[in-house]
Amino acid sequence: MARMSLEERAIAVEMIEAGTSVRQVWYNIRFGNEITIFKTTVVESISTGILAKSNCENEGGFLAKVSTIAKLQYLKKLLTECSAFGGLVYLIGGSNADASNYLAPDAWKWPDGEVVNMTSSFWVPGGPNVPMTEHCMFMSLDVDGLFDDISCAWVEKYICEIQVGKCNGVHGILRFVHREPNIVPEFIQTVENIAKELKEHQKRFHQEHEQLQQNKKDVISNIETTRDKIINIIRQQTEDAVQKVEEQYDELNNKLKNKVTYLNNEIDKIVKLLEHINLVSHDVPQVFVLAKKSKDFVSKAAQVNNDMKHVNLGKRLAFCLDNLYENILTCDISDLGNVIMTPWLYHFSKADDKFAGSDTVYDLCYTADGSVFFTGEDSKMLHRICHKKSKIVEKLELSSFSRGVCCVSNTTVAVNCGKTIQLIDITGKLKLTDCIAVGQNTHGLYYYDDIFYVTSFGSVYKYDKNGKLVKTYCKYPDGNNIFFNIYNIVVNPVNKHIHVTDHISGVITMNQEGHVLNVVKDKSSVPHGICVDQFGQVFVSGYFTNNIIQLNCDGRYITTVIRDGLKRPQGICFDTSRGRFYIGCNRGRCKVYKVEKYEK
Repeated sequence: MARMSLEERAIAVEMIEAGTSVRQVWYNIRFGNEITIFKTTVVESISTGILAKSNCENEGGFLAKVSTIAKLQYLKKLLTECSAFGGLVYLIGGSNADASNYLAPDAWKWPDGEVVNMTSSFWVPGGPNVPMTEHCMFMSLDVDGLFDDISCAWVEKYICEIQVGKCNGVHGILRFVHREPNIVPEFIQTVENIAKELKEHQKRFHQEHEQLQQNKKDVISNIETTRDKIINIIRQQTEDAVQKVEEQYDELNNKLKNKVTYLNNEIDKIVKLLEHINLVSHDVPQVFVLAKKSKDFVSKAAQVNNDMKHVNLGKRLAFCLDNLYENILTCDISDLGNVIMTPWLYHFSKADDKFAGSDTVYDLCYTADGSVFFTGEDSKMLHRICHKKSKIVEKLELSSFSRGVCCVSNTTVAVNCGKTIQLIDITGKLKLTDCIAVGQNTHGLYYYDDIFYVTSFGSVYKYDKNGKLVKTYCKYPDGNNIFFNIYNIVVNPVNKHIHVTDHISGVITMNQEGHVLNVVKDKSSVPHGICVDQFGQVFVSGYFTNNIIQLNCDGRYITTVIRDGLKRPQGICFDTSRGRFYIGCNRGRCKVYKVEKYEK
């Protein structure tokens, strides 16, 4: 066999010890025919550098040695792409603790004594930063997996490396496998696990095909329902218009009948007068006397005749189309609406600090005009931010410490204050317009379909706009608590599912009946802020993982969309119309990410 350059290969993708936080990955380093086989154990539980070193040595190994670019890139790829791992910092084996001169070029060494490569290909810019007091080393995944120094008393996750053995050629491999009988069964088990998961994906894809078919039927049904509503509205309004025509016709016709009756009476009178005149026409004096007697009657008949000339009751009805329908008829409407494919994955650009204040941002919401409102964690202030100026432009002092904030309409936002929901008019200068009393001290707040969804420690409550309690969610059917320490809440516009962030339980999704549908716990440590876009995609901030994860409308994890540049993120909101994602962090800072692109 020809000699090969140094090369690391994964021969088993992932092995997880049941009931523990330890993940193992097997790989080999090959020099020609000779293979040195290692077992890398990534320990997700945290430990000090000193204890981590001792734990690895007790297992017959050492803290990992990462002396080649290939191995550095392999471990970085493994830790960032493998779903089992969720940390950003992992202790490895380099140390300068035994050096007589901590600043010497050869001060940092691996457990086997080899000097650590000190070039920028391995170290973060400026690293090691504090070599006089920080004598341990870690891989920083948020800085491209590069090394940095850290105090050995600091607690972090760590990577052990255990050399299992060496073998030469096929016979050597057989002897090695004989000495290590668990490797092949473990490898087979891993392959079987992968095959099982692939079959699960196959089953899920079949289910998603059925869901897609049902989705198509539902969308078409919604379109047809919209059509029927429009037709029913037009039909009803047509009937109303026809009824008004009938009523106006009856009124005019009655007037016309009255005029005809009156006219007929006058005609009868004038005809009789003419007949009488004709009978005495040969007797001039008698005609003169008759004329004198009929003078008033004739004058009145002349006035009636004159009035009748101005009566015109025919063709008096007209139909004037409402401006709304006039616009519809005159506009070039090519489609009833747009059929869109909702985004599946968002890609965000790096953030800038857009504004800063003295309050840690607890919760945010945005309104149609692009204004952003946020509450402080320990303040009585509601803040308004102008997205164009990117700064706080107004504050309103509330009656008590505020928590959740949400948009109620284009003119109103709501804020939690103790045992009340306070409604704020935002059309001009911020002002309190109404106060709704509730029965609990509240944290999270969301408004959907004329209902306020409120969280309070271990329960979710639904209140109508009059403050009447509609429903409470707090326990599973077996009586166990669903929640322990809830913070924020949203309602999904696609399926009306309720999503809440619980510091202990994780991100919980349930339906309107209170049945828990999904829980995501290991992707976001201490989940805090939560928001949802109009397509039903849910976003959650991880307070300790310093990330933003994306879930689908059923509350299932999709990916981590933001993992860099955050420090203790809390409240979040996503203005999709402007492509801006607002993230409130501690010390009053707010970062704004922009959507670069999205995948459908």
